[in-house]
Amino acid sequence: MFAGHSHGTLHSEGFLRVQTLWDETMAESAARYLASPAGKDRHLLIVAGGNHISYGFGIPRRVFRRLPTSYLTIGGEEIVVSAEKKEEPQMMDVDLPGFPMVPYDFLAFIAYEELPKTGVLLGVAYEPPPSGRGLLVKEVIAGSNAERAGLQPGDLLLTLDGEALSDGYDLVYGIKQKQAGDRSSLQIERQGKPLTLEVVFQASEPRQGKP
Repeated sequence: MFAGHSHGTLHSEGFLRVQTLWDETMAESAARYLASPAGKDRHLLIVAGGNHISYGFGIPRRVFRRLPTSYLTIGGEEIVVSAEKKEEPQMMDVDLPGFPMVPYDFLAFIAYEELPKTGVLLGVAYEPPPSGRGLLVKEVIAGSNAERAGLQPGDLLLTLDGEALSDGYDLVYGIKQKQAGDRSSLQIERQGKPLTLEVVFQASEPRQGKP
C-alpha cells in the first residue's frame, strides 16, 4: 500500500504520519460537525478510501474516540475487471491482513469502471533537501509539464501559486487542483538565485510516484 502512495523518497515512517494525520483530521471534522447545532440529530456520510475505514480502523475508530456513537462502514469489491485493465499497473497490490473479522459492515460488489482523466501532473521526482526548505528536484521527466516550464534537476521548489511547498503533500495537493489548460506560477531557487517559472498544464499520463 505504501508503494501505491509514495512520491520521491518518502519513507514509510513519514507515510504513516501523513496517513494518520489525514485520518485524525477527517475524524476531528466529523466529530465537530456531529457535536455542533448544525449536526444535531443528523447522519453524516463520509466518503473515503477503503483502507481509511476498513475493519473499523482509521476514521471510524477515531471518530468514536472523540464522540462515542454508532456507525456503519460500506466498502466495495470489484468482481468484473477487463483483461486489459488487469495487465495495466493501475490496481494496488495489497496483502490484506488476516483479521478474524469482516472488513466492512456492508460490501457492494461492483464492476471496475475507469473515470474520465481530468487531472494533470507536473512530472518531477523530488526529496526534502538537507536544509528542510522547499523540495529538491532530483529528476525531470522528459516531455512533462515540468520540462516544458524549464525545471531542472537541482532546482529547489519553494512555492506554487504563492503557497509554500513545505513538504511533498503541499505539491501533490496543489497539482491535484489543476486541470489541462490551467496555469501556475512556480517560484524556485536555482544555484542560489530566485527564479519564477510559469507552468502551462497539459494532460499527462500517470507515472508511479511522480506528481
